[in-house]
Amino acid sequence: MLKSDMYPNDDEKSDKSSTCECTDINNAKLATTKGKDKYLKRLKERFIRTIYLSSVGSLFLAFIGLAVAKASYVYLLILLLAC
Repeated sequence: MLKSDMYPNDDEKSDKSSTCECTDINNAKLATTKGKDKYLKRLKERFIRTIYLSSVGSLFLAFIGLAVAKASYVYLLILLLAC
């Protein structure tokens, strides 16, 4: 295998390519990417759920607004025809 002079660490792949150990100021291990992946997956699910509920709520309010507008139009039409 050819080794690059520019990036000498490219060829040294570890078996733990799916995890990354991060440390804080005191060299204590914070988390691995598996934990971060779970967090991001849950965050994505909550985000999708929020968008869904927002869309459904907007449609619901739009239908209520249309129903009220139709009812007021019919009411005004009846008042005008009664005169």
